[in-house]
This record gives sequence, structure tokens and C-alpha cells, in this order.
Amino acid sequence: MTGRDPAQASISLNVPEYEYIFRLRDLPYFRPKELWDLRGNWVDYDPLQGVFMACKTEYDDKGKSNVVCENGEAVPLYPVTETDIMPYKEDGLVQITDYNCGPAAALQTLELLAFNGHAILPVPTKTKKLWYSEECCADGDPENTDLSNQKHYDAGKVHLYAHSPYVQCYRAYSDKQIAMMEAAGTTWCGTLDAKGVAVAINQYFKEKQYIHMDIKESRAGDIKIVSDRTFENLRLGYPVIYMVNVKSLVHYDTDDVNEPARHYITAVGYRRSRNCQQDDVITVIDPNYNYKKRGKYTVTLQELVHSMTQAGVDLNGNFIC
Repeated sequence: MTGRDPAQASISLNVPEYEYIFRLRDLPYFRPKELWDLRGNWVDYDPLQGVFMACKTEYDDKGKSNVVCENGEAVPLYPVTETDIMPYKEDGLVQITDYNCGPAAALQTLELLAFNGHAILPVPTKTKKLWYSEECCADGDPENTDLSNQKHYDAGKVHLYAHSPYVQCYRAYSDKQIAMMEAAGTTWCGTLDAKGVAVAINQYFKEKQYIHMDIKESRAGDIKIVSDRTFENLRLGYPVIYMVNVKSLVHYDTDDVNEPARHYITAVGYRRSRNCQQDDVITVIDPNYNYKKRGKYTVTLQELVHSMTQAGVDLNGNFIC
């Protein structure tokens, strides 16, 4: 495709700034990308001492920070607690369990709608006891809340999740995401039905205009549908959500790109390619609890549609728009 109108080359939503307070109870799942203490020193976890440690940090005349190292290691200064650590900022919301990325994306969509001039109903904060993951529960019974049923913490063994003794797989969460999980029909196996995510958004969005669609890369015209609907929705201030196989996204940098790991991400920007529609670039916000993966990044339209197709086979939609 050539000769695309430069006046319609790009669009982006206004994105709110999300500020978080560091809490030990949120670890290890919700790990911040960077931590700084109130004195301006960089903070890192010291696994040998089992504490968070401030590290010597210097600043140049422009205020740019530099962590002082000796023999390739940061110079430790003093232990810090959560009350000594500054609030930190993220590009978006962070999912509270490993299976509620759909409700997290839905809640983020509502907040983006409000930030871009649309009316939404208040989403209540609810409290509920939840297992962080199905893989956390030793006997597979989500009602068994005994600490002995938590299978990951064992000082002598390596597990998929490296728990500290003070972190429990099963605990009470208080968050708006709980209300969205209930509205979307999320279980601890996830939200495989994209229709549920659309329903959850419409429950609190006064215009109730979100629908779910099936997209397949092999079907003629689907890549244009994703392009046109994404661009037009963003132009009107409506974010859209894609259900994707994150393992096939370049940002995730994995080898097993054909093994589906379904996940929901929210589009907030679109830039058209001058030459080929498949090379259009979409900016997304990812609510992943993994600090190395979450936040803003870009995907090409071709990459996105391929990943959506992998995630959406035989499911009730993979595009919420």
C-alpha cells in the first residue's frame, strides 16, 4: 500500500500516570522496575542478607543518576524498609494475579476512557481471597486456604515462583480488579472468553459500545479490520484490547513462539507505515506482573494479527473494540 495520507498517519491516547507504593506483601509477583529510597539512592534486593539495600548513587550536574560500582558490583550502603522507599511510577495497571490480565486490561481501558473525556461509572473496590495462580495450590482445591497447601515455598528447593517466607500464594486482595474479574467471569484458569472482557467494560462504560470479534490472519480483510477499527477507535478516544499469544511477540523474546500463552494487552497508539499496512506500528500497554515485560511497547500490525490468531483459535473472540 502506497500513498497513504500523512494527515492520518498517527494517533495516540492520553495516558494517565500510575503511581504505586512499594509493599513487601506484593512481592515477588509485582516487582517494580526500579526502586529509589528517600535519600535518592538506588535500591536493590540483597538475597544473601534477605533485605532491600540502598546502593551508593551519584548525580551529575544535570541530575542524572549513576550507581557507584566496585569490582562490577553496586556499593551497598544500608538496609531499607518499605517506608524508606519512594513511590514509583508504571506505564499502566499491573494485574494482581497471574490469571486476571483480561480484567486488568478492562479496568485500564475504563480509566483510559475517563482520561480521554468519556463518562464511566465508578468501579467498586472489592476484597476477595484468591490464589495467585493455579500452580500455587498443592492439592488443586481453591477453597483450601491452609498455608500447608501452598506448594512453592521450600528453602531447599528451586520452584517456578521464588517465594519468600512472608509471601503467601493465597491471600486477601482489595482492588477494583476484583470487581472486573467478577464481571468478566474470570476463574483462576484465566479469562479465555474475550466476550467476558467486553461485558465487563460495558458494565461500567455508559456508552456500552464495546464488542468482541474473531480475527484470523488467513481470512481476507481481517488485517484491514484490525487496522481500521483500532485507528478509528483511538481517534475517538476509545482504547482497544487484543488477546494475543505473547510468546510470539518480539517484545517477549521467547524461543517457543508457537506454544500459546494467552494474554490481554491494550492499544493506546497507532502509527501508519508509509509503504505497507502490515508494517503499521501499534503502541500497547501490557499489565503483566513481570516487571521485565509489562508497560509500554510496540508491535507491528502483521505481528499482532498473527499473535491474535494463535491466541484466539476456537475461542469467543480475540479483539475487543
